[in-house]
Amino acid sequence: MNNATRAQGIQHLKLIDDQELDCKQSEELNLYLPALAAGIKRRKIPPLAEFRKFFGLGVLERLSLEVSIPALMELFDPKDKFNVDTSETSAIKISGRGSNFELWMLPEVVAPRTGYVFEAHTLTSDANDEDILQGAERDDIDTDPAAIHYLVSQQPKGEEGPLLNDGKANIFYVQRKVEGQGKIRSVRRVVHVDWYVRGWFFFACPIPDGREWNAGDRVFLRKPLGTMSV
Repeated sequence: MNNATRAQGIQHLKLIDDQELDCKQSEELNLYLPALAAGIKRRKIPPLAEFRKFFGLGVLERLSLEVSIPALMELFDPKDKFNVDTSETSAIKISGRGSNFELWMLPEVVAPRTGYVFEAHTLTSDANDEDILQGAERDDIDTDPAAIHYLVSQQPKGEEGPLLNDGKANIFYVQRKVEGQGKIRSVRRVVHVDWYVRGWFFFACPIPDGREWNAGDRVFLRKPLGTMSV
């Protein structure tokens, strides 16, 4: 068994132990174990996300961390805020912007709004956006570029803070307006922010796009509507 397969096996065993699953009492575990054993034999263990789905465990682990986003009192134009600049005199070190981020996030101005709170989660296993959205168990999770900009402004040089600064992804979901066939509709995109090459780098991707996020990445979901604003 190679190191990667051994590490996957350890993750499965830890999850079984954490959930206090007992072969003598868990019919689900007895159904799953043959597939796990076959995977070990082939040196291809099923992804931990499949295990979590099988037992209805989801992929999000809620952290004690909550982050308050202040009210937006005036129009916020992303084109004026996400400027690439890694110099020591920059207000925020930004090392780059992906083409999708520029296409989807920069053109639309954010209108004034009330403040709200982010709940932070860590991914317990590799997962795609559908896994994450299913784990959220609600739809009112989306944020906007102004809130993302506020967070990086609190860690402008990559300091410690709510955002991971070790190369792992900070994941957000954003609704943007798109026009097609003469109609304007709202489409959810995923934005991830990484500390990369001496600055923050901003990416955006469609949902779904086939990619998987990594265990340990951090997901920021807007706290349910109706909770106290700030």
